[in-house]
Amino acid sequence: MSKYEKDSELLFVTSEANFGNNGIGNQNHFKVNLADSPLKNNDSSLIKLSVKELQLRKSWYNINETNNKVRLSMEGFSTGTGSTVVMPDIDTMVQIPVGDYVTHESLVDSFGNAVITALINATNSPLVAGNLVATAQTKVYRNVSANGTNAVEIPTVATSRNDFRLLIELDCVITDWVWVKLPIFQFLNIPLANDYKFNITDGASLKPNERFNDSYILLGGPRIEEFQGTIADPLWTVTTKKESLSVKKMTSRLLYIASWFPMSEVLHTLDDVYVISRQSRSQASSSLQSITNEHAHTFIASNLVAKASRDVQDSINDVGVYFKITQPSYFFSILSQPFINEIEFQLTDHRGRDLPYNPTDTVPVNAIADNIQPYSGAPQIENGNSVVSLVILAEKFIGASPNSLDGFPDPVGIYNPKFGSNITIPNKFC
Repeated sequence: MSKYEKDSELLFVTSEANFGNNGIGNQNHFKVNLADSPLKNNDSSLIKLSVKELQLRKSWYNINETNNKVRLSMEGFSTGTGSTVVMPDIDTMVQIPVGDYVTHESLVDSFGNAVITALINATNSPLVAGNLVATAQTKVYRNVSANGTNAVEIPTVATSRNDFRLLIELDCVITDWVWVKLPIFQFLNIPLANDYKFNITDGASLKPNERFNDSYILLGGPRIEEFQGTIADPLWTVTTKKESLSVKKMTSRLLYIASWFPMSEVLHTLDDVYVISRQSRSQASSSLQSITNEHAHTFIASNLVAKASRDVQDSINDVGVYFKITQPSYFFSILSQPFINEIEFQLTDHRGRDLPYNPTDTVPVNAIADNIQPYSGAPQIENGNSVVSLVILAEKFIGASPNSLDGFPDPVGIYNPKFGSNITIPNKFC
């Protein structure tokens, strides 16, 4: 079937305008109305749709709601001088404050402080800030050496790579303190939605970003894909309970909390942004397209039409993070609808979730919470500073008869006089 390109159009799209009048009004999900310039293929043609260019500035934090939550459980106990400190049963979420962290040490230090806050908030005993001290020791795995005029980070052993490992020394300064029970940490990554409840009396239900979180990628540890424990039989009573961090008692007052796996070398978990268009027809791994599976990695019908990779622009006067499509773009979709009046776009992360813009009541540094007025307007993805720009190429292909195969033409007849005859047939026999 011989086809040729009949027509092509470039569509320049930006999400900066308000798309609320189309029923979808945010930067993660919007529609573009083609108005009086629709795409038509009513002449038995095909339209090939591809995203040639994409640029999206990163206006969310690297550590956010999708990767900053760790489950903390611990059986209660009494300890300290005269057993004056009573630790209750604990089953809660530790949340690392959102923000962009510069070093692994700062991230580990923030996680340690979040653990202390969770322990103190869970008890009514005389346990206050300052009784527990968390010291980040990740730096012992790294070495800073002078190299000419620049200080560079090199492996401590010439044949080894830099190994980012989470290691926290959790110490208590209370006299006669004893860690009678040890905390349990879990990196929950449970794809199946259900009503999971924390293992304490009247336990609250886990939120979606608490049961399904990328903290295992960021901090380094086994992901837990099955929720363990009930209110009747808490996690610490489970014989084969799963843990994501090593917790070792070094002395009666000192714990070492460490990761079995290396931490991510980059302090984020979003390498790519995917573009979905409902008009497109493609296939994708099930664990990429949807979070409601157990990492089956089977191929399913998908609406993915493009993929944009993280790109860091680093120069003297300009440092920024963008998500861009690198040329050439190999992604495209064939549209067979006879008339297309609007095109719908949606941006997701690597697990089919919306991009992780922070809630308006979340601030990156807790100290500035007292200095900012409460916000009651539309969220950032609707009225904020998030803008994505696209260049769409629509190519129209048509053939003389697209629904049938072209065969060989009839042979051309050639007269040859040598094959003539000298026999005359009388007319009365004709």
